[in-house]
Amino acid sequence: MFISLVNTKGGVGKSTLAVHVAAWLHDQGLRVTAVDADEQASLSTWLRVAAPEIPIVPLYTAAEILARAPELAAGCDVVVADGPAALGSEVAALISVSDLVVLPLLPSMLDVWASYRTARLIYKVQFHPKRAGLPRALVVLNRVQSRTRVARVAAAAIEKYGFPVCPVAIEARSAYAEAGARGTVVGRMGRGAALAAVEIGRLVEHMLAQVPESAAAARVLAARRAAQVIASRTLPADVVAPLPVSQMIVPAPAPTAAPSVPAPV
Repeated sequence: MFISLVNTKGGVGKSTLAVHVAAWLHDQGLRVTAVDADEQASLSTWLRVAAPEIPIVPLYTAAEILARAPELAAGCDVVVADGPAALGSEVAALISVSDLVVLPLLPSMLDVWASYRTARLIYKVQFHPKRAGLPRALVVLNRVQSRTRVARVAAAAIEKYGFPVCPVAIEARSAYAEAGARGTVVGRMGRGAALAAVEIGRLVEHMLAQVPESAAAARVLAARRAAQVIASRTLPADVVAPLPVSQMIVPAPAPTAAPSVPAPV
């Protein structure tokens, strides 16, 4: 299974999410390979310290991505790729080799408009005859203030592009910045980052559910369901229950034909 996190706009938390997704999957017992396709190398720098047991492969050109992706995917359970913050052949190559493309998005209309070209590129790949609707795409709202309406407005706007919005939003928590400063991830920080760790777990579960044909995804989801039954008997209700912000967002159905994507105003 090949998962790419892409957004041609920088500063949306793409690398932070990629690091946490890779580390979480590894901690569930999967064989994970991380691909750093961003020459800023944020994923490599952070993950090399936080989870040195995860192999990191830098692929900075479209030719490298297209040549190495099948081999990397065959050699592990999940590949997690962090794409560059630029619209070019490298992003197109990542999208074309992925099973799932995750589009991190800040909850603002400026970020929604900035995602326009990325959306068009994903659709171009999805509706190519050789891809048959793949990769699946998922928007993840990041750094959400749970007590504002901004996330709801941004979710409604991005759904006009035809993308499903993940019902698990990532809240604006200091735990993520603290994890970076410590050279770790929120899932390994203990009780101080418990809510953030639960949030990441729910996010990755939803991501895996988008690829039901993956044996690795099915194995992890089955184990997590069993663990959640136990957790519901021992953890406080505010940890086990869905976060309020997630209830604001309703995923859109997957398109059956390439929509006419509205351009930014």
